[in-house]
Amino acid sequence: MQTGGKKYKLLHRVKDTRYFNIDNLHHYSLSLQLGSNDFQICVIDSRNSTCLLLEDYIFPGASSPEDRVAILKYLFDEHHFLMANFWNAVKVSIKTSKFSLVPKGAFDESALFDYLKYNADLDTSLETYRYNVITFNEIITVFAFEKRVQEFFDSIYQNIKYQVSHQSCGIISGIFNSENKTRNKKMYLYVDRGRLHISLIEDQRLLYYNQFLIKEFSDYIKFINLVAKELNYDIGINGVILWGYIRKNSSHLKELQKYFKNIKFGGSASFLKRGFMFDEIPEHHFIDVYGIYLCQ
Repeated sequence: MQTGGKKYKLLHRVKDTRYFNIDNLHHYSLSLQLGSNDFQICVIDSRNSTCLLLEDYIFPGASSPEDRVAILKYLFDEHHFLMANFWNAVKVSIKTSKFSLVPKGAFDESALFDYLKYNADLDTSLETYRYNVITFNEIITVFAFEKRVQEFFDSIYQNIKYQVSHQSCGIISGIFNSENKTRNKKMYLYVDRGRLHISLIEDQRLLYYNQFLIKEFSDYIKFINLVAKELNYDIGINGVILWGYIRKNSSHLKELQKYFKNIKFGGSASFLKRGFMFDEIPEHHFIDVYGIYLCQ
């Protein structure tokens, strides 16, 4: 769709028309995730953890925070429920490479800027700094949040204290609550649009999380092997679990399998109920979006 020169494109939309009722928004949790050029919406009935709607958009014309906010304004104006202010909860997830993970015992809320300044270029005139807790591991994610984006959500949800988290919370929480609680060390990959997220979990503890910019396919191989070597992880023996924007039988998967024989797809978001209409979406897609529901 194009409005005023600004574009957005709807890629996926699944709605459980049997149960979604606009009059029940006060029972629903609204999850929103914003990246540099994409946006996802997920609605979950908080009474029974049932996913009722999922929408996935890309913003082909977005090249700046101003563009993203302008496109968001058009999308929200034209959407049939996003402007509502009587949700049970609103949770906003931000995709950004400006983040740092801090153990809860070492966390100081007054030092958010300090946690980020060593691994990111910061601009306090354009950014504010937030944190969220990854509850199962008592880890704090500190991250930058663009002020223009914050002002936009502030203007929409004036009567709701909406929650903001980093994408890592949705990924890690979603994976942890979808996998069998094995005590063995395991590597988990999330293939995003232009980024690769790598996590290692052992005995219900997060050992490692980071994200990597992908410019060409060989970058996947390079970063996976780099992390495996750094953490003494034998991929051949222990294997790799894969989520994200990669399809079964795709050329990308076949290429990955040349280098990593012991690789398989992750399962569905078992912490949510979903109707048959969601079968059109591969189970391993959108674990980060579903996981927002678990973020605190």
